[in-house]
Amino acid sequence: MNKEFEISQNLAFCTHLLHHFLKSYCEEKKTEKQMTLHLFFPILPLVLHGEIAESFSKKQMTASRAGFYKAVDENVLFIPQVQRRMELYALRTFQSINLGFKTGLFGFNKEENKVVLLKNSNIIPHARFTYEYQTKLSASRRLGVWFAQTTEEEILSYLKINF
Repeated sequence: MNKEFEISQNLAFCTHLLHHFLKSYCEEKKTEKQMTLHLFFPILPLVLHGEIAESFSKKQMTASRAGFYKAVDENVLFIPQVQRRMELYALRTFQSINLGFKTGLFGFNKEENKVVLLKNSNIIPHARFTYEYQTKLSASRRLGVWFAQTTEEEILSYLKINF
C-alpha cells in the first residue's frame, strides 16, 4: 500500500485517471457525454491497486460486458475490499473530480446529478508514460467501457458496493 499511497497523493494523476474513465465511458455510450456522479467512486480504489490495475489492463475491451465479469471473477478475493477502499478514497475522488471541474475537463449537470465530459481530447498529448502509469490508464479506460456496457445495478451488485 505504500507505493499506492504515494501514487494516490498525485491529484493530477488521479484526475487524469478519472478523465480517461469518463472519456471511455462516453465514447462507448455514444449518445451520452455524462455519467452519474457516484459511479466515479469505485474507480480510484480499483485502478490504484497495482494487481487489480495490472489484471484489468490486460483484459480485452470486448463489445459486451463479459470482460467486466471475467475481470471481477479473476479478482474475487479483492472485491470484498472495494467498499472499504471506496470509503477511504472518497475524499481523493472528490478532490480529483473538483480538479477536473476547475481545469475544464468536466462540467456538472445539476438537473440530472451527472458529471459531463467537456474535454474529449487527450489532456497530455504525446507524453511518454511509465509502464505503471500506462497500466493504470489502461485499466481506467477498460472500466469506462465496461461501466458503459453494464447497468448501474449490476455494477453495484457485482462489486458489492453501496452508497
